[in-house]
Amino acid sequence: AWGLGEGAVPAAVGARLADPRRKCVALAGSPRGTALGWALHAAARNADLLGVAGAADAATSQTARASLEAAGAGFYARLRPSDAAAGATLSEALRHRGLAFLQLDEGSPTAVLKDAARVPTWEEA
Repeated sequence: AWGLGEGAVPAAVGARLADPRRKCVALAGSPRGTALGWALHAAARNADLLGVAGAADAATSQTARASLEAAGAGFYARLRPSDAAAGATLSEALRHRGLAFLQLDEGSPTAVLKDAARVPTWEEA
């Protein structure tokens, strides 16, 4: 699912409600403001989706992590292009039941996902 700016998480939640068999992914910008608010609502309701956002800076990342974990997010990871296990972490996040949240290093988020291992289809996850 996709949305404009902060609308990625509500769009993914709606897509998940429309077809509960599919794992939905919300691709958002930096987790602050309204985007973080939507993610916190999804965490509190244990929405079964994967949120992916860029990491703006260390302080924002720590605040987002603490807030999401306090709200009930069951899986949180921060990935950098140099992480050897990025593919395994991405696969684990997709298999997680409930809200999983990945923060990608702002330097090159596409490098993290491009070099990741083959992502399982929703039937496999």
